[in-house]
Amino acid sequence: MFGHLYKYRLLGLVRRKELIFWALIFPVILGTLFKAGFGSSSSIAEEFSTIPVALTIEQEDTLSTTFIDTLEAASFNEDTPMFSITTVSNAEGSDLVKAGTVDGQIIYGDTISLVFSSSGLNQSIIKIFTDTFQQNSSVYMEVMTTDPSKLSEVMSVMSSDISYLQEVSLGGEKVDSMLQYFYALIAMACLYGSFLGLQNAEDIQANITALGARRHITPTHHMKLIVADLLAAFTVHFTNVLLVCAYLRFILKIQIGSQPVYFLLVCLLGSIIGVTLGLFIGSVSRRSPGLKVALSLGISMVFSMLGGLMFSQLKYIIEQKAPIVNRINPVALVSDAFFSLTVYDDYQRYASNLIILGSMALLLTVGSFFAIRRGRYASL
Repeated sequence: MFGHLYKYRLLGLVRRKELIFWALIFPVILGTLFKAGFGSSSSIAEEFSTIPVALTIEQEDTLSTTFIDTLEAASFNEDTPMFSITTVSNAEGSDLVKAGTVDGQIIYGDTISLVFSSSGLNQSIIKIFTDTFQQNSSVYMEVMTTDPSKLSEVMSVMSSDISYLQEVSLGGEKVDSMLQYFYALIAMACLYGSFLGLQNAEDIQANITALGARRHITPTHHMKLIVADLLAAFTVHFTNVLLVCAYLRFILKIQIGSQPVYFLLVCLLGSIIGVTLGLFIGSVSRRSPGLKVALSLGISMVFSMLGGLMFSQLKYIIEQKAPIVNRINPVALVSDAFFSLTVYDDYQRYASNLIILGSMALLLTVGSFFAIRRGRYASL
């Protein structure tokens, strides 16, 4: 009997295309837009391209030769030079800037001056580069004046490309800040299981749907119906979440799921919390089905926003100001569990998130059962 209930509930949910859209298609579309907007990498050097500049030398000396050599040697990485240099006169450089052929003109004379026709990231890079060169040159001149014997040592130190800090996790993996958005996206997809839970609640209440009325008068125990419906919804939604994760990992090439067993356990609990949340809303609320859907969507979006889907730093601001919000926000808990797998070399924080999620799912399920069980109808 239980297998029969599970099978036909599973088939009934799969056929509801609007439920599949929110749980599967919408997260896929949003993930594609995320990838198109900022990709999966936070490495600035990988994203930049060579900046075209016009160079005008009004005063030739030893330092000007050094400046040209430094300009030519600068690069974002091994394959991407920082600047593409066109040596021109002052007037020609001005024309190139006005025409938009180059992003800026560098005029080397008594001082270094810049000419821009607009402001932007490339212009900022040019200014930072020239400012840094002038500051270093001032240091060299001061050393030559005070203690020339130290010049070679100072030049060696200042010309070295030293990286003092590297952003890595405690487990040794490189941290990509953009992953937070995709973690929050998966968490949002988990929470959209609330639409399946909401449908379950409607289809077991006699005063809402005809199917609910028929099921209400059957001799089958309500607990058996609820459990069969829940397992069917968990199966459908967990499959949806797995498909979303597979799309992000293998189609969009987002580096998620480095520890697949633990990663999938978070997805499973996230799917359960989404379905049980919808079941609770549908069981407790006495509003119309349309208002329940709007309420479920509104709660999901608020949790997603607070969990960092729109602005990743918001979750950390909340953690500082009102940490209790993150402890009752399923999106924050799911995304934090994912993040802890990437950052930490132990599972204490990961386990804490899962325990809270499991406790919330249990409370929502028990509350839903008592709300449905309390229902009494004058006639059917």
